[in-house]
Amino acid sequence: MVNSVKKALWDYFYSANPYCERSSVKGAYAFLIDSITDIPSESKKVREPSMFFDGTMVGYSFQTSLQKNIERPNFRLLVEPGGCGITLPEQVDFTLSYIDALFKYLQWTHLSHDMNRSVRIIYPQNAEELSNWWGGMWLGADFKDTGIDLKVYMNLRHGSLESRWQKIADLFSPYANENFKPLFLTTVEKTAQVQGEPVGIGFVIRDGMLLGFRIYFAIEMTDIASILSLIPENLTISDHYKINLIGLESILGSFSPNSITTSYDFLIKSQVMLPQIFRFKTDINFQKHVENKQILLTDWAKTTMNDHAFRMMQTFFSNLTTSFGGFDFDYLSLGLRNNNETHFTCYTKPHGLSGEDRETHSSSKSLSAEQANC
Repeated sequence: MVNSVKKALWDYFYSANPYCERSSVKGAYAFLIDSITDIPSESKKVREPSMFFDGTMVGYSFQTSLQKNIERPNFRLLVEPGGCGITLPEQVDFTLSYIDALFKYLQWTHLSHDMNRSVRIIYPQNAEELSNWWGGMWLGADFKDTGIDLKVYMNLRHGSLESRWQKIADLFSPYANENFKPLFLTTVEKTAQVQGEPVGIGFVIRDGMLLGFRIYFAIEMTDIASILSLIPENLTISDHYKINLIGLESILGSFSPNSITTSYDFLIKSQVMLPQIFRFKTDINFQKHVENKQILLTDWAKTTMNDHAFRMMQTFFSNLTTSFGGFDFDYLSLGLRNNNETHFTCYTKPHGLSGEDRETHSSSKSLSAEQANC
């Protein structure tokens, strides 16, 4: 690889991000990529990666509405901080240190207490117990014309079903009143009917405010009817969403239990959780199904997206190929918002950024957080 890992990451940033010249955007991106490049040596793998199995610690995604024209897609990325040369307790601490630094840069330090409280709820405080877990923390960002959405993801795959729901209840408790309780109980019942269990939680932060939570579920019953049964009452099961879900199944084959994750988005307004679900989402592990991923996705997208959205997706693919020499698909997502809008997301893994690649190029420095005017 001619370019360093950091150079490839910054090349892609400048080619694909329409908001790249904003200092806050540049600075936040610098923190996120530093969290996966300025890391301890990975000469000996201590923990298993959880975002991509080959140890790639960054992914980029493209999202568009399947019904509305969106002039410019948001610039979106996910990172798994710290590399695999540290234990899982160290990875959680490492990630928290980057979150604290990013909060200081964005002047969101008032959120640090809540974030640390959340980590204490989700993860065991005993380092030996936590070391036996798989999957730590991820960070994400959605750069848009109105600002930055910062996302923090935590693993919920360990412990009994009852203990996981208790953790979610403890997490929600400062924001949930009696009006929210019926929705919470309905969510537990709905997911139980399809043999679902919580496997992850996401935090969305916008303009220094906690915007809401996302709960992810692995489900055993993955037929179309079971997936549609999870759509909450306040969202309409639109024909558009159903047709596209069936269309994806027709090209990928029947969904297997280990290839589907669903999620609910809960919103917070004035520090109180709203008694309705803002968005329902179905994530499909593309790699579990087919080999000719790009060809199949392109054929499906041509018949599903409007011309502008399809061109934007092709540009997204082109920029990834130019900066990284290629990419792999990992997940596809079909979401339904409370305005009855269906949106599509594809998640990609850039080439050349596996654990071995990072170790080879770790001595090569490019634009750092400081150089990005943080």
